[in-house]
Amino acid sequence: MRLKTPALRLLMPIAHAVLALGLLCGTVGHAAENPQFGKASTAAPRYLEPLPRPISLQPYVDFWVQIYGVLDDGKAVIHDAQRTDKIYAVVDVPHGAGRAAKKAATAPEIRAYQAALRAVAAGAYSDNKYTQQVLLLWGKNTDKQSLLAAAERLRFQPGHADEFKRSLSRAAKVQPFIRHALREANIPLELDALPHVESFFRNDEKSSAGAIGIWQFTPTIGREYMRVDELLDERLDPRKSAVAAARLLKHNFEVTGNWPMAVTAYNHGTTGVLRAARELKTPDLGEIARRYTGESFGFASRNFYAAVLAAADVEASAHRYFGPSMLPAARTLSAHHAPPNTTLAALAKALALPLKTLQADNPALGKALRKSQLPLPAGYTVWLDCGSCEQQALTLEQLRRESPGSYRTLKIQAGDSLSIIAERNGIKSKELVTLNGLKSAHHIRAGQKLKLPWPSHGIEPQGEQLVLPASLRQLSDAPLLSTEELTTQHRWRHADAYRPDQRFGYKAQLAQVQQAQIDQGLVSLTAAGTLYSDANKYTVAKDSTVALQPGETIDHLAQWLELDPQSLFLINGLNSGAMQALGQRVVVVFDSISRAEFERRRKRYHSDKQRRFYADKKITREIFHEIKQGDQLWQIATARYGVPLWLLMEYNPALDFRTLRPGDKIRLPKLEARDNG
Repeated sequence: MRLKTPALRLLMPIAHAVLALGLLCGTVGHAAENPQFGKASTAAPRYLEPLPRPISLQPYVDFWVQIYGVLDDGKAVIHDAQRTDKIYAVVDVPHGAGRAAKKAATAPEIRAYQAALRAVAAGAYSDNKYTQQVLLLWGKNTDKQSLLAAAERLRFQPGHADEFKRSLSRAAKVQPFIRHALREANIPLELDALPHVESFFRNDEKSSAGAIGIWQFTPTIGREYMRVDELLDERLDPRKSAVAAARLLKHNFEVTGNWPMAVTAYNHGTTGVLRAARELKTPDLGEIARRYTGESFGFASRNFYAAVLAAADVEASAHRYFGPSMLPAARTLSAHHAPPNTTLAALAKALALPLKTLQADNPALGKALRKSQLPLPAGYTVWLDCGSCEQQALTLEQLRRESPGSYRTLKIQAGDSLSIIAERNGIKSKELVTLNGLKSAHHIRAGQKLKLPWPSHGIEPQGEQLVLPASLRQLSDAPLLSTEELTTQHRWRHADAYRPDQRFGYKAQLAQVQQAQIDQGLVSLTAAGTLYSDANKYTVAKDSTVALQPGETIDHLAQWLELDPQSLFLINGLNSGAMQALGQRVVVVFDSISRAEFERRRKRYHSDKQRRFYADKKITREIFHEIKQGDQLWQIATARYGVPLWLLMEYNPALDFRTLRPGDKIRLPKLEARDNG
């Protein structure tokens, strides 16, 4: 789906363009263009990026951190349904009771606060605790209509800290696979916290809308990504539904253009969140959460993204909230294709595996398949807990040869290869060759019909069986993230060093990244053989603008300002995909931090980058280079002399690179390796 209107284009993904002058990416004297210039060499994969945290959403996140990490089931918060920063009281409710009992327990307090809000709206003040709390939250200058509206928005929210702790144990069994699925889709790993919000990782959780499984797919949406019918309900398979959820989230991101809206769309639908953005003329979910009053945009949708962020935070710092905990080890299951005409009981016997284990490990199987009343669908992916499964794989191959099964036909399309068709349908190329009597895998043509094994049990499949990528069928014991990736994520997400007792799951690996590694190689600002950029370049002008410097993008500015990048693009009247130029003036706003703090962060970013450059290099003298016809300035500076753009500009502060001509001379530093021995 493409977004075509001007308003919707603002919601498209941000293009992380590398800043460049036209001359620096071209050829002196020609209009040639270097195709490699503009690719950020330090760009991390998207799965390492932290989820954006709009400052306007922070009160919502703080609210849910309290719900998930602090307050147990015996407590409830009385708060404003639209403004979760307006918390009136925390009250006791029956522990373990249902919502009806908790509602009855909180009703007297809610009525008392409603009366206090209406009294204050009428100008009647008293000394009781309810009125005093209303005045503390709203002050005396809030208008009457706002107070009366707030009286209608009171609700209670039970605590979930005890349930969240149990959710951590359930999550530990499947999250490693979920993270691999997210990485396969190249979407942020922090999304592994989403099932905490949807279901507390309870696979039997079922909503009034028919959503089921840890990812809470409804039947309609589930059939778009998986098979959902009487025989198979792949929504109940935590691993297959994780792959489906990753694909759905990636689709939402491609449609909405940012992660806050994409994640909210998981709960509210892409049409709904785009409608909200259009009506309010902003892609800022914080603004949408505070101001949008669409009929179907209820409490759950308004808070969904903030709850996911809070769940990720509580999980990441579970030791702080729940103390030291021993989580169960994850089970590494491997995926195998079921042979045709084989019941689950026959498969268990042939593989020498307990039937109950096979049933538990394959929860998507319907009653008829679990009880072996019907054979498994041919080619269906079953999960086996058998280590390397070498012997079991041989047994499965033998069963496939012995049982011909039933087949369906597929017409080969132009551009298809046998390997692509096999991968798409979860079988091996050599099986297709044998089944169709082909001379080789290369002897196929467009329009030719192939026989493929497929289930035929008198029931029309609803939705296609989910075919797992090869990389997810047999997970290795290798760490999810490399040391380089860990370091990248560490720096992007947190400023402090990680300790082993602070993290769960893949986050525990971050304990290997010590602050000493982060600071390794930084040299003194006054060390010999160095030249740093003028600090005045990083200050804010009187008109609240800054000039983009080498290595900066508007996204960098937004990060230092603690703003949603889309908001900063909107403030500057720019499309998020617009080219950004070196020296371009950008308006900055200080809603979240002070001007001084922004300048400090900006200077620190550049000084650290430059100090790292000088960790193993030093300037020994000054040299000159005469521009010749066809010279590419970026190549001269970077490839020939190893001089970064920021240092080139320091050596030529008065030079306008846009006016360079053959015969002009530029100053360059002569760099040599620094002796660190």
